[in-house]
Amino acid sequence: MADDLPPGFRIVSQPGSVPPASPMGPFPGMLEQGNIDLNARPIVKNADGSYSTVRSMSFGDDGGREILVPTVSPDGKIMSDGAAADLYGSTGQNLGKFDTPAHADMYAETLHKAQDQHYGAQVAQPPADDLPPGFSIVSQPQAPQGVSQPEGVPTYVPPGVEGYDPKTGEAQQYGKAGSAAMGAADATTFGFGDELASYLASTFSGIPRDQVLSEMRGDAAKAQTDNPKSYLAGEAGGGLAQAAVTGGAGFGLNAARAGGTLGRIALGGAADGAIYGGAHGAGSADGDFMGRLRGLLTGGTIGAAVGGAAPYVTSALGSVARKIISPFASTPEREAAVDVLAREGVPVTAGQRTGSNALRYAESELGGSKAANMAEKQGEAFTDAAMRKAGGSGRATPDNMAALRDTLGQEFESISQRNTLTADPQLGNDIGTTLNRYDKLLEAQQKPIINGLADDIVQRLQANGGKLPGAEYQTIRSDLSRASNSTGNQTLAAAFRGLRDALDGAMDRSISPADAARWGELRGQYGNMKVLQRASVGGGGDAGLGIISPPQLRMAAASGNREGFSTGGSDFTDLAKAGQAVMSKLPNSGTAARAAIRNVGIPLSAGIGGVVAGIPGAIAGMAVPRVAGRVLMSGPGQAYVGNQVAAGSTDPVTNAVLAVLARQGAIPAVTGE
Repeated sequence: MADDLPPGFRIVSQPGSVPPASPMGPFPGMLEQGNIDLNARPIVKNADGSYSTVRSMSFGDDGGREILVPTVSPDGKIMSDGAAADLYGSTGQNLGKFDTPAHADMYAETLHKAQDQHYGAQVAQPPADDLPPGFSIVSQPQAPQGVSQPEGVPTYVPPGVEGYDPKTGEAQQYGKAGSAAMGAADATTFGFGDELASYLASTFSGIPRDQVLSEMRGDAAKAQTDNPKSYLAGEAGGGLAQAAVTGGAGFGLNAARAGGTLGRIALGGAADGAIYGGAHGAGSADGDFMGRLRGLLTGGTIGAAVGGAAPYVTSALGSVARKIISPFASTPEREAAVDVLAREGVPVTAGQRTGSNALRYAESELGGSKAANMAEKQGEAFTDAAMRKAGGSGRATPDNMAALRDTLGQEFESISQRNTLTADPQLGNDIGTTLNRYDKLLEAQQKPIINGLADDIVQRLQANGGKLPGAEYQTIRSDLSRASNSTGNQTLAAAFRGLRDALDGAMDRSISPADAARWGELRGQYGNMKVLQRASVGGGGDAGLGIISPPQLRMAAASGNREGFSTGGSDFTDLAKAGQAVMSKLPNSGTAARAAIRNVGIPLSAGIGGVVAGIPGAIAGMAVPRVAGRVLMSGPGQAYVGNQVAAGSTDPVTNAVLAVLARQGAIPAVTGE
């Protein structure tokens, strides 16, 4: 029968027994006849049951002619229009050349009808043993004329055909996406996908299962041969998909979640890899039980090695990646201090943020004017942040501090004058507590002073019906503050402050609701102003310029209130501590790091430049450190060396997940056949 014909043969009609393969001319607009043998066209069966031999298209050439070409390749495959045009460019084969596209279309339609009649009769013929008169079996060439095709050599496909490979002379059956899909399917099913699918296909088609399986494995091999890289990528992707579906569950990830060491995580990963690799190795093996056993053992061994190494590899790569992304790692404590300064509007350099002395020295030595300007802006911003806590702003110059004092004093007087202190039982208790406490601590000659002041306060209240005008309260309070500040005896000063605090508490309780919030704020700002007054008279070259340094602020805020400062009771605690932690100045000389940058940088660059290009090179080399300094102090440079995006160590669980992904992506690629 015709289906049993040897390769390279087909049934054809004897001349005159069937309709001709081409229409009879002349044809309108035909400039040149085609050079393709229309009696020996390959037949393509379409999805609808029809046949195609000269599906065609036309295009214009540079000479203005319309070239008609077939879109069925010599080996019987449907080509795209682009591939058909490329095939003409490489072989010159065509169905005719015309003056206009319309004439080309007319001829194509006529040719199609002739071919349909010619080959339709051949396709509908009975088996070869019953051939009617006029038909015979003849050899059909599978390559263009002049091309020898020895036995065992793949069918030649001319350049220009879709998927043409010049190395093999074959056309690819699979595209990159198809090969990748085949690889992914193989990996996600542990290599058993073809076997499972072959049972279903055999059941529905009636074709023996072994034959179906053989064809499926042939397709997989072809997909891998056509696009090995795409197939490999598909296998890796399939393994990653498995990891995503399972969440990376396994011994390795469980060990990480339990807080295990890297060694224990690697041991668990090796066990997971052995199981996964063994399953994939057995599924990828073709053959009998022993073949699958060998695949199981080989895959398990490879999987164990990959799974055990993966946590170490991902950990090492993670460390390198973190160092590249964030070259200078900070600490949580320093980051917290930097955040405090940022909220207060105080800028910091990358070196200050990270705490790297080498980077800070580089900024100082190479930064030039930009580094100096940054230091000045930083000092101004820090001082301004401190001044804002007292209701002021700017530098702590004598004029600025005097203006702040006067502003606060005037506002105190204004609120005091429109309010009256009203005595209450709490005031009596507070005064009594102060007298009882310091009666045991004061010297004999000091006790009458405190007792006299307390009696004076009580008498004034009694004379005014238990009330004390705001102006009078302000006078008494000021006297007590001056007395506390003027004495060198700390116990006596504390007793003065005790009476003052008792009056302040009573005034706080007596103030009108409309003035209460501002009154409390003023009291805090006034106390902060006193701290700034002490800080502004500290030493240091910048103090004369009204700049308050973090150490000066810290000492002033802690003076007389160490407990409050250390426990966060002072408004300056966070600012002063953050400033001292981040903004502390480096030694000006005598350090190896500074000396290396100062003494090696420019001479080394100049020396290298001189060796390479003489005096001009030496001059250019001297400029290299300055250029480096500008880059370092630029916005992008500071952002890069100071960023903390990838700082610190990778979480063990995160590293374990990365190891799972690496293992799942690698094992199918190395264990699949």
